[in-house]
Amino acid sequence: MTIETKTKSDENPEIIHHKNSRKNKKVFNRNEYESKEILWSLQKYIGEEIYNGIDWQYQGSAQELSNGLTALKIVSILNSDYVFDFDYEPNENDLLSIKLDYLKSTLKGKSRPFIGEYISFIFKNGKWEINNGYDHISKVYKNYKEGKIIYIT
Repeated sequence: MTIETKTKSDENPEIIHHKNSRKNKKVFNRNEYESKEILWSLQKYIGEEIYNGIDWQYQGSAQELSNGLTALKIVSILNSDYVFDFDYEPNENDLLSIKLDYLKSTLKGKSRPFIGEYISFIFKNGKWEINNGYDHISKVYKNYKEGKIIYIT
């Protein structure tokens, strides 16, 4: 089993000159508008957060994304293979989040279903574990890298 990733810095956006011309206009395609990609975000643990008196509501990590991708499958891949395409040595309490997101940005007047699920993993005791609860909310993190998952086998 392997996961192939691509970091965000690897992508080069296409530049379109005169993007409002008739030649560049496209017919609206619902399937294309609702197509999704799998994104990942890696955050490095900085320290414990000091309670500031404000209570927040948090959404917990899911066990499965809506496309059938399960947390158990991903954690077994994370602990058996090296899946990142850059030098990275996980440290205690590092956080990895995986979520679905739309490829295309929102168009005015065109609705689509809300995607809110994500799966998160915390590095503890020398291995990645599924974040079943809210272990990450009392910790301070710094964004390290992010990108998209190309495929999972």
